[in-house]
Amino acid sequence: RMMFRDLTHNIKLLFKFPSNSNASPKSKNELLQLVNQLEKDNVELKNQNKKLKESEEQFRLLFENSPVAIVLLDTEDKILNFNESFSNLFEYFFDEVKGKHLNDIIVPNEYKNEAKEYSDNIRQGGQINVEGYRRKKNGELLFVQIIGIPIIINEVTYGIYGMYVDLTGRKNIEEKIKVAKDLAIQSNIIKESFIANMSHEIRTPLNGILG
Repeated sequence: RMMFRDLTHNIKLLFKFPSNSNASPKSKNELLQLVNQLEKDNVELKNQNKKLKESEEQFRLLFENSPVAIVLLDTEDKILNFNESFSNLFEYFFDEVKGKHLNDIIVPNEYKNEAKEYSDNIRQGGQINVEGYRRKKNGELLFVQIIGIPIIINEVTYGIYGMYVDLTGRKNIEEKIKVAKDLAIQSNIIKESFIANMSHEIRTPLNGILG
């Protein structure tokens, strides 16, 4: 912006002191057109910068206030930033884990190979949306939805956005429903077996009586 302002100012000086310039009227007209164009470009640049700042502010607010846990990683899976929801979910403060590998922080050992495959896929431009277990600071396991999106600018991957939604409550309910269904199936099997045995026990003496 300073460059545009200085250039237009210097060109305008030529018109204030025509005696110092041997430019023809045609040249002066071309210079005037150039000044006008530069001023238009300067206004457009200011508008673009304003829109960019507004967009950055909107994204910052979305990132910070999202109910979804979000973490920003570099291309080596090192933590660059995360929001309050991430901190609340996994119970880490940013200064504790800044610059550390995410998989070393929240991925249980038995799932690290799987997590590495996810990261490799995202770095190559892919996206993931899966469910699995992750670990809180205190060691407690969470069942979460895992979303991974690459940050690509001009076909170059600069990092990864990871998002996590806690599904632990839903998982617990599903497991309780499964246990209840299994118990119901076992109960039906036992009931059917009991009825069959009782029927046999009743039929046997009746056969003896009836001959």
